[in-house]
Amino acid sequence: EKLMENPQYQDAILYDRKEEMDKFYQQYKQRIVLLGSSVLIITLIALVGLMNSMASNLRESKKEFAMMRAIGGKPWQIVRLALYEGIVISLAGCIMGLISSVILGYNLLSALDVKNLEIPYVIIFIILLISPLLGILSALPSALWLSKSNLVRSVFED
Repeated sequence: EKLMENPQYQDAILYDRKEEMDKFYQQYKQRIVLLGSSVLIITLIALVGLMNSMASNLRESKKEFAMMRAIGGKPWQIVRLALYEGIVISLAGCIMGLISSVILGYNLLSALDVKNLEIPYVIIFIILLISPLLGILSALPSALWLSKSNLVRSVFED
C-alpha cells in the first residue's frame, strides 16, 4: 500500500489474493450448479421421452399381449415382460451413451492437451446400475395400464 502512494506506481492495481480466490470459487460453484441442473433437465426430458416411447410401444403390441392372455398368461407376466423391455431399452441406451460420452470426452480433453486422462469408472458403474431402474420406472405406468385393460377384447378389434 505504501508503494501505491508513490506517483510512479499510480497505474498499478492491488489485488487481494484471498478475495480473488473466493470470487473464483464462487464462480466455479455457480458454473457447476448450472451444469448439474442442465444435465438433470436433460435427463428428465430423456426419461419422459422413454416413458412416451414405452407407452406407444406397449399400445402397438397390445394384440400380442392379448394373445398371451388368451392362451393363459397372467397379468403379472405381461407386466414382467413390459418391465424387461424397459430394462433392455434403457440399458442399451445407457451403454451407447456412455461409450459415446467417453469417446467425446477423450477427444475433447486431448484437444485441450490434457496430459493425465482419468476415466471415471465409479461414476460409469453407478450410471450402469441406475439405468435399469430408470427403465423399470419408465415402463411401469404403461405396463400396469396394460395389465388392467381388457386385452381379450382388443383381439377382436381392428
